[in-house]
Amino acid sequence: MRLLQKPNSAEGNVLLRHLGSKELEEEILRAKADYDTACMHFEHACDPDLIDSCIYAENAAWKRYCFLVRQANLI
Repeated sequence: MRLLQKPNSAEGNVLLRHLGSKELEEEILRAKADYDTACMHFEHACDPDLIDSCIYAENAAWKRYCFLVRQANLI
């Protein structure tokens, strides 16, 4: 799967080329806020389908947050 592979040195890192460190920091803060919101929605969900949806949203938000933090460590 191409999305899960590390870029080789010839490809570089697309995100770092498009975002400066300030923009990346702001994106990390937005991702953290999205994760916190997803956690809050999960805590208040009571329908089984809604719970599944909240779990998906929480996992997606967490993965995005982790990805951005890893990118920030490469700067």
